[in-house]
Amino acid sequence: MRRTTLLLAAILLVPPSAASAAPLGATPCDGGYYYLYTLTVEAEPRKKVYLGGEAVKIDFLVTRPGPEDPADNGIPMPQGTPRQPAEGVEVHASFWAGNFYAFDKGLTNEEGRATVKVDTVTEMPAGPVDLDVSGRKYYNKGGCPDGEETGYNEYPKAFTLR
Repeated sequence: MRRTTLLLAAILLVPPSAASAAPLGATPCDGGYYYLYTLTVEAEPRKKVYLGGEAVKIDFLVTRPGPEDPADNGIPMPQGTPRQPAEGVEVHASFWAGNFYAFDKGLTNEEGRATVKVDTVTEMPAGPVDLDVSGRKYYNKGGCPDGEETGYNEYPKAFTLR
C-alpha cells in the first residue's frame, strides 16, 4: 500500500514535459509555415527575339513592398509607396514553348538585381513565348516556424523564338 501511495504521489506531483504531453508524432512546429507577399518581381528579356538553342537572358529587379498587401488579400499598396531593393532573393524564370519546359534561377544582389540565363533547344517551336517569374526569400530553414517572402509576375508574349 505504501509503495502504491508513493508511486501515485510521484505521478501527481511531477508535471509532464512538453514532449510527453504532445500526441505521438506531433511537433511544436506543425502547421507553422507562413507566406508573406512582400516582393515586387519585375523581369525583362534582354532581346525580343531569340533563336532556338540560344540562352534567353532575363534581367530581374526585385523590390519591397509587394504590389498588394502582405497577406495577399488583393488590397493594392497606395500610390507612391517607396520601394527598397530586395537583396538575397532567389529568382526563378520559366516558360513553355510547345511541349518544352525551360527554367532557371538566380540570386539578387544588394541592388535587388539578377540576371537569369534559361537555355533553349533547337527543337522548340517558333512563336511567341509567355514568361513566368517569381522571387522567394526563405527564413529559418529547418527551424520553427519556417516561412518565406514571395512575389510573382507573368509576361504574356514576352519574347519570340525563331
